[in-house]
Amino acid sequence: MAFYTFTCGGSKRTEIRHERTNRSALDSSLLSRWSNWIYITEEKLLESLVYRPAQVRLFKMFFGYPAEKLDELRARFSVILVNSHFSMGRVRANVPNIIEVAGVHLSEPPEPCGAELQKYLDSMGQDILMEYLPENMMMMKQRVIWKSELSMLPNKSENVYVMDKMPQRMVLAHPNLRLIITHGGLQSVMEAIDNGVPMLGLPLFFDQFNNVHRVQLAGMAKVLDPNDLNADTFIETINELIENPSYAERAKAMALSFRDRPMSPLDTALWWTEYALRNRDTSYMRLNVEEIPLMRYYRLDSILTFGVRLGCVCASLIFLGWRLYQKNRNRHRRLQERERVLAQIQLRMSDNEVVS
Repeated sequence: MAFYTFTCGGSKRTEIRHERTNRSALDSSLLSRWSNWIYITEEKLLESLVYRPAQVRLFKMFFGYPAEKLDELRARFSVILVNSHFSMGRVRANVPNIIEVAGVHLSEPPEPCGAELQKYLDSMGQDILMEYLPENMMMMKQRVIWKSELSMLPNKSENVYVMDKMPQRMVLAHPNLRLIITHGGLQSVMEAIDNGVPMLGLPLFFDQFNNVHRVQLAGMAKVLDPNDLNADTFIETINELIENPSYAERAKAMALSFRDRPMSPLDTALWWTEYALRNRDTSYMRLNVEEIPLMRYYRLDSILTFGVRLGCVCASLIFLGWRLYQKNRNRHRRLQERERVLAQIQLRMSDNEVVS
């Protein structure tokens, strides 16, 4: 998505965009900002050197147009619908034709729970929905609904309910559910936020790290490293998320912010699509960065001008300092030479007096 937001004028600046998919993505230290800048630069090079040539080949094969036509079409996107929302902690400096419609899949009614699962959910107790469960951690006081392809598990506890296919949205919406343990896929995170359910994140791949660390920063989740996990830490973290009311409160607050919109995500997507069809020419909604030289986009010309002026001032000060140093040095040498000559004269006069 970032490739196309660049084309429409979306910000490339690293102080606004945090794209690095690791634990330092939200860090504002100098090292993290350098790492983020390198990542964004690599992303742009990957698009230019790998993705775009492949797109050009397909474009020529199926449509017969030259590569320049692809660039022209890419710069004429009327509307781009993106699966994100600022309430999830990912604020972007978007141009008007980039529309956030996170949760558009939530507009469809959720799949109902089966009778057995509904009975399990309705019975008394605290429920935990898990996408991942270590083998030696099944003996917990909470009841667990485990989404797994292995329906027959050895040594399965009575408080563990295993399903290979699960109506996750209905389970998350149940009032008895207290926690979801997830790898941090974007849709799972959205569904948990939409229902105000705290999360325990165990990220493994790509965007999962950013997804779970952003909700942890918001105060509705905790994140553990699956590669450095033990039973005590796992159980302790689960108990903290369930027993500390601040996580549930922050989850409910995020759910309120996520849902508080003038229209549903689906209606928003439909309205802006119809807007583009009604108005045809929507060039006023985007900033064609291809028409802006790189020097101007990053203000490199202003920085260069300032740098030249600063360099001239520094060079002048250094030159004046060097000249003053040379002048003082020469003056000191002349004084030393004068004193040496006077000393020799006095010595000769003393010798003459002794001879006399």
